[in-house]
Amino acid sequence: MKKSKKIIKTILVLPLVLGLLFSSFSSFVFASQTGTLVATVSINPLTLQLSAPSIVQQGRSFRLRAQIGNLGQSKIKEAEAIISVPSGLIVKGAEEKKVGIIRGGREKRVSWQIKAKTEGIYIIQVEARGRVAETGDLVTTSETVMVKVMAQISFLDLIRQFLARA
Repeated sequence: MKKSKKIIKTILVLPLVLGLLFSSFSSFVFASQTGTLVATVSINPLTLQLSAPSIVQQGRSFRLRAQIGNLGQSKIKEAEAIISVPSGLIVKGAEEKKVGIIRGGREKRVSWQIKAKTEGIYIIQVEARGRVAETGDLVTTSETVMVKVMAQISFLDLIRQFLARA
């Protein structure tokens, strides 16, 4: 009998100890045997695809294109796309592009002109966001693209490099 009482005490105290132990972790969810945890999970209908040249010559401009799609059935309103570029690249014009409404199953395109000011390898990020019309829920997605900016080289220097390798 004494052994079974000890097991019952351990079973009753264990959830309390685990709850105290993990209470400092914000991502940990604890539910006792008498509580119920209810969560709502929804699929993000917003998609984003980026395209840009992988190599650009220093001093030149290039275009980054973004295709923003809505895989859901409800329309997405107040859609916009925001570009973030590191120093060494300069966005010509507004960094934020208003897209407006994207109907279910449709997509819209925006683009930015970017000047490659400094040689280097750069990661460009675009974030797309909007609100699902039916629920008002904010949906966001982001993508990155890498661009290598190569030093400007004259045609004569290019010929010299080619002949030096031969």
